[in-house]
Amino acid sequence: MNKMKISSIGQLIFLFLIIVVTIITFFNNHNSVAATSLNVTFTGEYRTDDGQWHKITPESRISALQGDVTLKGIFEAVTPDGENIGALKKDWIILFNLDHIGGEMYIGGECVHIFDSENPRIGAFTCGENISAYMITGAEIDGIEIVLRNPHKFGNGNAVNTFLNSLSLYSPETEKQLSSLGNDERASGLIIIILSFIICGIALFSTLLHIPYSKILWQTAAVLCFAGAYTVMSAPYTILWSNHTLFNTYSVQLFGFMYIFFIECVIAEMISGKRKKICGMAIAFMSTAFCVLLVLSFTGVILPYDVCGYSAPFIAATSVIMIVCCGSEFKKTAALRKIILAGAVLVLTAFVVDMFGMAVGLWQGSTASRIVFALVFVSALIYALRFIPKSLLAAIREKELQQELQESRIAIMMSQIQPHFLYNVLNTIYHLCGKDDNTAKTAINDFSDYLRNNLDSLEQKALVPFRTEFNHIKTYLDLEKVRFDEELEIIYDIKETNFFLPVMTVQPLAENAVKHGISKKRGGGTLTVSTEEKADCYVITVTDTGNGFDMENYINDGKSHIGIENVRQRLKNMCGGTLTVKSEIGVGTKAVVTIPKKES
Repeated sequence: MNKMKISSIGQLIFLFLIIVVTIITFFNNHNSVAATSLNVTFTGEYRTDDGQWHKITPESRISALQGDVTLKGIFEAVTPDGENIGALKKDWIILFNLDHIGGEMYIGGECVHIFDSENPRIGAFTCGENISAYMITGAEIDGIEIVLRNPHKFGNGNAVNTFLNSLSLYSPETEKQLSSLGNDERASGLIIIILSFIICGIALFSTLLHIPYSKILWQTAAVLCFAGAYTVMSAPYTILWSNHTLFNTYSVQLFGFMYIFFIECVIAEMISGKRKKICGMAIAFMSTAFCVLLVLSFTGVILPYDVCGYSAPFIAATSVIMIVCCGSEFKKTAALRKIILAGAVLVLTAFVVDMFGMAVGLWQGSTASRIVFALVFVSALIYALRFIPKSLLAAIREKELQQELQESRIAIMMSQIQPHFLYNVLNTIYHLCGKDDNTAKTAINDFSDYLRNNLDSLEQKALVPFRTEFNHIKTYLDLEKVRFDEELEIIYDIKETNFFLPVMTVQPLAENAVKHGISKKRGGGTLTVSTEEKADCYVITVTDTGNGFDMENYINDGKSHIGIENVRQRLKNMCGGTLTVKSEIGVGTKAVVTIPKKES
C-alpha cells in the first residue's frame, strides 16, 4: 500500500469521525431532560379543544397546532427500568420542559400553577424554551387537569409531546444536566463563527491580490457566520440578557434567514446568463417579503414567532427556483464551481425538505438541514485546509506573472508602434528636402525633438499627463501640415488637460486619420482634436472628414489594424479606458477615447 493510499484512507477515517461528532453535536436532544433516579409519566387522557377524549400512550402524536390541548390524569414516578411506583410524594419537585407553548395546571377547578405568563409587550405567551418547576402538594393524587396553549399560528407542533416526554424530578443531577443543556451546540456555533472570521481574513487577502473567487470567500464567510450565530441562538436556554426570550425569537429567525440568504447569493454568483437575473429577482423578492413580515411583527399585526411560519413559503419557493436554475449550469461550469454549487444546492435542498417535513408533521426542527450542513461543512473544511494554502501561493505567483506579462505586452506594443510612425515622419521630411530648405530644417528640428521625447516614452510604464501627449500630437501634426499644406486643416478644441492617460494613445489615432482618411480624399479634409470633462470620465475625440470606411467590413478587410488594437489594449490594461471608432463612407471617421476618473 503506497503513501497516497494510506493518506487517502486516513483522511476518510478522519472525515468520518468528525462527521459523527458533528452530527452528535447538532443532534444533542435538548428536549429530553432525564433524572438519574426517577422519571415522571403522565397517565390519563387528552383532547383538543372540545373534542373527544383519547387515552395517552407512548405512541400518541398530539399536535399543538390544532387548538388548545387539555390533559387529564395524574403524575406517576417511574424507575429507569420502566417500573411504575405510583403517585409522586409531597414536596417532590417536578420539572416541565416548555418549547413554544404555555398554559395552566388545575386541581379541583382551581389554577395551581402557570407554565408561562403573558408578555406585556406583545400581549401573548412568550416564544422560546424554558423550564418550569412545580412542587407536589399531595392533593394531585385525586387528578389534575393541564391546559396547554400555543398562541401562535405557527409554532412547535410537537410541543405537547415534548412536554410529556421531558417530565422529570428535580435532583442535583438534573440541575447539572440543565445547566449544561445546549453547551455542545453553543460550542459548535462559536467554532463555526471563529472559522468564518478566519475565512474573512483569507477573503480580504484574496481581494487585495485580485484572486478569483474572492467574492465567493466573502459570501462563504457570511454563510458560516450566520450559521454559527443561528446554532448558538437556537441552543436551548441561551440567555443574553434579562428579556432574552423575545430577543432570541427575532435573533433565531433573522440569523436563519441570513444563513439561507447568503447560500442563495453563493449560488447566484456561480450562475450566468438569464438564470442569474432570475435568481437575483427571486432573492430580492424573498428579502422584501421577510422585511415586510418583520415590520408587521413590530407593529403587532402578527406575532414575532409567526414571522418564521409566514416567511417559509417565500423562502421555500425561492430555494426551489435557485435549485432549478442550477440544473443546466453544471454542464458548462468548471470543477471548482461545480463543487461550490453542489454544496450550496445540497444545503438548500435539505432546507426545503425540512420545510415540507414540518408542514406535514413528519418532524419538528431543521433535522435534514443540520445533517447536510454538518456533512458539507466538514467536507469543505478538509478541502480548504488541503488546497487553500496552495491556491493562495499559486494565485500570488500568477499575479506576479501577470504583472510581468503586462509590462512585456506594453513594451511589445510600443515597439510595434514606433516603426510605423518613423516611416511616415521620415517620408515627410524626404519630400520637403529640395523644395523648401528652411521648412525642411524646421521639420528636422521638430522631428528631432519629437523623436527624443518619443524614444523616452518607450521607458514610460505609468500614465502620463495629457499635456505631454498633446505636445507629441501637435508636433506630429505640424509635420504632417507641412507635407499636405492646405489639404490638411487642423482644429484643436482643448477644454480640459488636467488628466492622465497611457503614453502614445492619441498620436496613432491622429496618424490613422491623416494616413487612411484625409490623404486618400481628393482635396483633403479637416482633422479635429478635442477634449472635455464629464461626470465620471474624460473624453478625447479625434475626428476627420476623410473618406471613411465600411464599419461592417472593418474587421474582415484583411488589414491588421495593429495600431488601433494596441491603443485599445493599453487603455484597457493601464487605466480601464475605452476606445470606440465610428466611420461612414464619404463622411469621415470619429475615434473617441474615454478615461475613467477613478482610474486616471
